[in-house]
Order: sequence, then C-alpha cells, then structure tokens
Amino acid sequence: MCFQLSRAYGNNDELKCHQYLKKAVELKNDDKFYYNNLGIQYYEGIGCPKNTILALAHFSLAKTLGSETAKENYQFVYEKATKEQRAKAEEKANEIWQKIED
Repeated sequence: MCFQLSRAYGNNDELKCHQYLKKAVELKNDDKFYYNNLGIQYYEGIGCPKNTILALAHFSLAKTLGSETAKENYQFVYEKATKEQRAKAEEKANEIWQKIED
C-alpha cells in the first residue's frame, strides 16, 4: 500500500492517492497518517469532491490517534465549519471509529 501511495504521489495522480488512502482506511488501518491525509484531500478536493464534513471526521480520528498536525488541521477546519457540519462530522467520526474497533 505505501509503495503504491508513494508512486501515485510521485506521478501527481490525485485520484489514485485518494483511492489508496480510502482503501487503507477501509482495511481498518489505525494509522494517523492515512486519516490526516484523507482529511486534507477531502478539505482541498484533491482526487475527490470537497467535503468539509468528511475532512473534519478524518482529522478528528487522526488527532485521536495522536497526530499533532491533525489537531492543527482539525482546529483550522472546525473554525470555518457550520454547526451542522460539525455535528455531522462528529457522527461520521464515531461511525468510522466503530468500524476500527470492531
């Protein structure tokens, strides 16, 4: 997975990067790197449509797993998000967390 991800980054293939990160998360990976980078991709719309809710959810998971960078990213996006987006992001993060723990 890491080799494929680095090749996709090296080739500037944003869609493939996004697909590899999503696959890593679907495999119940608890690596904060994947969640933080997915958050960035969702926030910026890199390889996927922009989505503040999914960005916040993934930053939340990464910060829970100990990522200092994700804490900063979360705070930045949180301040720009609406109350509704914040609530939906929390629900989504809890949903993903349950999948990790199962």
